[in-house]
Amino acid sequence: MQETWYENSPFRPINETVVEQQWRDAIEKTLSGQRFEDELISTTLDQIEISPLYHQSTTPTPLNADQKNWHIAQSFCPKDWTSGELSTLNTEILDTLSGGVTAIELDASCDNLGKLDQLLTDVYPEMIQLSLAPSANNLNQAAVLEALWRSRSLPAETISGGFNIDPLAALALNGKINGTQAYYRQTLGELACHTHKHLPNVRSLCVDTSPYHNGGASEAQELGFALATGTEYLRDLTSAGLDINDAIGQITWRFALDSDFFLSIAKLRAARVLWLQVLSHCEAQTSEISFQLDSQSGKRSLSVRDPWVNILRVTSQAFAAMIGGASGFMAAAYDANLPEQSRLGQRIARNTQLMLLEESHIRAVADPLRGSGFIEQMTQQLSAKAWAVFQTIEQQGGMWASLQSGLISRLVAEKRETRQQALALGDTAIVGVTEYPDLDDQLPSENTDSIYKSSQPESSAGTTSTATPATQADKVTALLDGDTCRNWSHPIHNHSVTAPAVSQFRDAGVFESMVARSQQYERQTGAPPCVQLITLGNASDYTARLLYSRNFFAVAGINSETRSADDLTDLHLAGSRLIVLCSSNRQYATAGVETCKALSASSDSEIWLAGFAGKLEAQLQDNGMTQQIHTRCNKVELLNRALDILVEI
Repeated sequence: MQETWYENSPFRPINETVVEQQWRDAIEKTLSGQRFEDELISTTLDQIEISPLYHQSTTPTPLNADQKNWHIAQSFCPKDWTSGELSTLNTEILDTLSGGVTAIELDASCDNLGKLDQLLTDVYPEMIQLSLAPSANNLNQAAVLEALWRSRSLPAETISGGFNIDPLAALALNGKINGTQAYYRQTLGELACHTHKHLPNVRSLCVDTSPYHNGGASEAQELGFALATGTEYLRDLTSAGLDINDAIGQITWRFALDSDFFLSIAKLRAARVLWLQVLSHCEAQTSEISFQLDSQSGKRSLSVRDPWVNILRVTSQAFAAMIGGASGFMAAAYDANLPEQSRLGQRIARNTQLMLLEESHIRAVADPLRGSGFIEQMTQQLSAKAWAVFQTIEQQGGMWASLQSGLISRLVAEKRETRQQALALGDTAIVGVTEYPDLDDQLPSENTDSIYKSSQPESSAGTTSTATPATQADKVTALLDGDTCRNWSHPIHNHSVTAPAVSQFRDAGVFESMVARSQQYERQTGAPPCVQLITLGNASDYTARLLYSRNFFAVAGINSETRSADDLTDLHLAGSRLIVLCSSNRQYATAGVETCKALSASSDSEIWLAGFAGKLEAQLQDNGMTQQIHTRCNKVELLNRALDILVEI
């Protein structure tokens, strides 16, 4: 029989099933009786299992993303629209564009053409994407932006961007929007028809998942809410007379990303799969769909303390966006959660993307993850979970009804509680906050180079209220003739839609609030709160738990002093409100019990134990021990308890 080329080769074909079973048998031998599923398989918030081993996918998910037209976006937020502020911001925008940004987003309301024109002096809108930040009330601002394009006599086909009107996201975030549901259905349809006719490369609506993401929703929930929102808007636009394929082109999708690299990738890929699935039921021409999938840094994953770590988080998010199939990314500055952002932070944010694009050559590869068994399986499982969420919302009457009934806020609250529990128990770590906190960490000083300058708003005296122009075209004409939105009456303010808001939170927020409490105590007393760590036995007995204890209390900004039990005196214990014993269980069985008894008799200090006492717990409690700190304890509860003890004045 003729010998094949691979018979004596180490790269010969293998039977994957046989090899995987052999591998698993070998692994289980090393687990000392522990179950493989318990030790090596983890689950996501949506109960998707993550295995340590995957095979190449035989059914790769089509990505169809255009990496060559990637957009690096940055947001600007004028506060008062005074001439001085606009001039400063204009300089910053020009500097940003020269530094590589290709998409500008305006996160504010401008009431007249003149101010917007001053803000964008020497900016060529036809060379960038120019958009408004997602909002429910962008109708007038959309008219101002269109008036700017018209005033510069730009050909319609050269203009790109978006008005990003998203009343459902605004309702979820704020719990209230002015106007009625019928009003939004009508005006969104009218604006989309106008935009499609006059601005072919501009999108009028946005499906923004940021309120749900920053509220703690799971990835499947974000996707399900997005599908339900997109479906609501699709119904509105087709009811207004737009063809289904034209209506699809009026919607921009925006997803916030966190620090989970692979889940972020799967979420973006699943978004494309799911929307195509929805459209397949609408008889749309899915082969010709233009899918604008924007992404941005989620505020939930960014910390205030040790903000430099945010650079790493944002880099991970940008990379996930690029290989996950997004159309662009708005990177947060490392100091995004501070009162003011620095130019350095903004520069690093955009340079991060430039390095990934130009030095890593991501744009040279159409789909770097195609066929990855891990990503493909996660995408498919996440899609199935999200589709179930979408169906639940549709069964409840759609996204409007689900928001107003409180279903959405309840679903998100359940996942938020799970996230918070994982943070409290240490299942989820935050570098610089819950892991390796720096007690000497100093926040960046107040920025003198901030792009946002405090100033008094210009007077609006002398304005009179007139009727709002009937159509988008009428608004644009009025603005070009010198009118301002401020002069228009707003009948929608007489009505509103309300719903239980989706509460927002940050992963690091609860820990940073404890640090703030410690710092306030230090300002009042001149010294930080401090815990006494008492070691028992030799270094080999106490070192591991001593180091753990220092890190444990540093998470809340609490200092620690270390002393040996052999050297304790009444002077050392004077003023000590909290004492923690650090050693091995072997030492706790003897010296630990005696030390607890002695400390209880000689001081009013509360006595805690580092480590899990196990069978010794009852005996130690009988002698004065009240709490144990270990890897499975609730850190938030115990650290707040420690602060209650230490900062009492």
